[in-house]
Amino acid sequence: MKVLLVEPNYNSKYAPLGLMKISAMLKRQGHEVSFIKGRKIFPEKFDQIYITSLFTFWYKITIETILFYKHHYPKAEIKTGGIFASLMPNYIKQHTGIAPHFGLIPEAEKEIPDLSMNSSESSIVFTSRGCIRKCGFCIVPKVEGDLKPIEGWERYVDLSKPNITFWDNNWFAKGMTELENDVKIIRDLIKRGIREVDFNQGLDARIFNDDIAKLLEGIPIKPIRFAFDNMSEDGFVQRGIETAQKYGLLKKQKWSGTGMPATIYVLYNFNDTPEDFYYRIREVIKAGGMSFPMQYAPHDDLDRKYVGRHWTKVQRDAVKTMTNNLGQISAESREAFEFTWGKTKKEFLDNINMTKKEIRKKQIKRMVDNIRRRTATSPEDLCTK
Repeated sequence: MKVLLVEPNYNSKYAPLGLMKISAMLKRQGHEVSFIKGRKIFPEKFDQIYITSLFTFWYKITIETILFYKHHYPKAEIKTGGIFASLMPNYIKQHTGIAPHFGLIPEAEKEIPDLSMNSSESSIVFTSRGCIRKCGFCIVPKVEGDLKPIEGWERYVDLSKPNITFWDNNWFAKGMTELENDVKIIRDLIKRGIREVDFNQGLDARIFNDDIAKLLEGIPIKPIRFAFDNMSEDGFVQRGIETAQKYGLLKKQKWSGTGMPATIYVLYNFNDTPEDFYYRIREVIKAGGMSFPMQYAPHDDLDRKYVGRHWTKVQRDAVKTMTNNLGQISAESREAFEFTWGKTKKEFLDNINMTKKEIRKKQIKRMVDNIRRRTATSPEDLCTK
């Protein structure tokens, strides 16, 4: 049987792990498998076409991709799955006529991913699925359920690649015994050539402590990632950054752009207030971290128009504009942070109530002033004409 695996042409830097496992399963069963990212008409015919999906806000390109292959290969059995398909199966069925698969494919989950489909420098690995938390904004409990460790995860590591990207939803929640076993394996993989590891989904600062930090000492985790999603995590994140610095997992820094800062996901536009958000990003920067604001939208808000009950549309959109659409708030300096975001909560509210045009004008003026300061040869040069 000839099978085509398709990843829609959305902007994802990671290989499609689900399709990689399906490819391995189908090849083991003796089928002929091809893979394509995007849309393409092949001269040969296919018996089955698997089309994956990712985030719901990429719904248009996913639907268009399904309809493309349905039109050009009317005799093929088309299957679709993935995150969007699992969260909104009725939407996909309504617009394509295809009933999606929900969740994981147990038989494929046991497979070592087809490494020929991964052109990045990282192996993509889960040591566990699910999570112990039941956060109201998170889809993991719905799609993956409770925390389940994966035995023998190390067999999924491709030693020809220098890095490992772990996609665990809550690695620390496995418990100390499991963590000790995982770290032993990671240290062995480092001896065999792995240079860096990244827990891309973030680590739980509420669980992180000195014992775990000692266990991780010397492991090249780049960068340390935590989440400061709401005020209930206040204190845990700051102590997490401090503890990571204490054991050399982060370089010590305060209001400085040097070294390797912690990356802190900061949720906004959910149940928080703008003042809560300002407090959290300021605390992260003071502790020497780098904030990544994460705009909340319900999974079925396909066009991301949702405005949180404590926010306005202008305020919500201002956050993205003020990060220059790079998605990050660095620890460059106290002065740089306070210029953009404000010295106080009141100044912050004044700033995020500005229009995009007003924010851009303010940013350009600062850029011009900085250039003038760097190029000035005398005090008179700093005088405005």
